[in-house]
Amino acid sequence: VVALMQAVAPTPLTPAQVESILKSTAKPLPGSCSGGCGAGIVDAHAAVLAASGGGGGDPEPPVGGTLANGTPVTGLSGSAGTELRFTMTVPAGASGLKFVQSGGSGDADLYVRFGSAPTTSSYDCRPYQSGNNETCTIATAQAGTYHVLVRGYSSFSGVSLTGSYTASSGGGGDVLQDGVPVTGISGASGSTRTWTVQVPAGTSSLSIAASGGSGDADLYVRRGSAPTTSAYDCRPYRTGNNETCTFSSPGSGTWYVTLRGYSTYSGVSLVANY
Repeated sequence: VVALMQAVAPTPLTPAQVESILKSTAKPLPGSCSGGCGAGIVDAHAAVLAASGGGGGDPEPPVGGTLANGTPVTGLSGSAGTELRFTMTVPAGASGLKFVQSGGSGDADLYVRFGSAPTTSSYDCRPYQSGNNETCTIATAQAGTYHVLVRGYSSFSGVSLTGSYTASSGGGGDVLQDGVPVTGISGASGSTRTWTVQVPAGTSSLSIAASGGSGDADLYVRRGSAPTTSAYDCRPYRTGNNETCTFSSPGSGTWYVTLRGYSTYSGVSLVANY
């Protein structure tokens, strides 16, 4: 294994680097043992991939593969080395965030990372268990985009993946109050920030407007759960920051408002009126 790692490495690996890669990519032992089990079982494929640099850097953001809160994606399958990528937008104030992979046959590994796509060597959570039943629980969820990777350690089929969280009831996090603007909002390209609006029963109209500042932020609005780039009730998608979503007879309950940086932006104001 070490010879293969050295063969594919861009520059010769030191003994310390070899040890670090072997330990970080090792598969956990299936059971317990007395006197300590060490790092686990050597994963030759993952070790060689990490040594080659295939696990380094940030890949292009995944297209599609959006997880909706509490809604399982089923029937996932692939061969060894297959990578299936998903994203999930989590609103401010959310709690109990977890990603659960389960069922089916074979062995798929779960990776989760906030803000950018995970790799085999860069992640926030990687249970790395034998089989498909793996869970990543995020103790303190951040508002924004979580990236999820399901990767075939061996061929797998019939796997389910679910991302879920409990949304803030409105007592905390970023909440838009009727007619009260939030000002000075800024963000980087690709960043997301989410607010909630509590719309009372009997409301005749709802208007959410972003305006001012520089750069280009895109507005997304959705009732009941956080919007994504592919799931929303309104997305004006205009150049610049001046975007408005208007709803007649909106349903009561929690509406989610997300600003996503098409490019870097600053000085933006956001206001909800109902």
